[in-house]
Amino acid sequence: MPERTETWPVGLRRLAEVIGPKAAVDLADAFGGTEDNYIPVTARIDHKFAPVIGLDRLELLCAAFPRARLEIPRGVHRDLKKARILEMEGSHREVALRVGATQRYVREVRRLLADARQPDLFEETPDAADS
Repeated sequence: MPERTETWPVGLRRLAEVIGPKAAVDLADAFGGTEDNYIPVTARIDHKFAPVIGLDRLELLCAAFPRARLEIPRGVHRDLKKARILEMEGSHREVALRVGATQRYVREVRRLLADARQPDLFEETPDAADS
């Protein structure tokens, strides 16, 4: 299970911060795309999430989002493939063959990450503001 979640949907990343990446993926697999999932103040074994993530993880969710209605995002598997691509070393061809993607897709994922890491030339830094 990749621990890198930066390519995941924001909602799934928030869940992963609270209950861990594996439990977040399990929730997305079971309830992805659903809205209005009520989180009680106290975790109960009869809550619909308990069989999927366990009572201990549900307790964490209840502590973080008491009385909230959560939307569980979809699309996690595509994003997991992106995470695997970003973790792997090798040429575009080698990575594409290992993850079952096209070379073009591997290039695009890597390019998007490189673009995201580029600093904004017009963003004011704390040092520049002091000058």
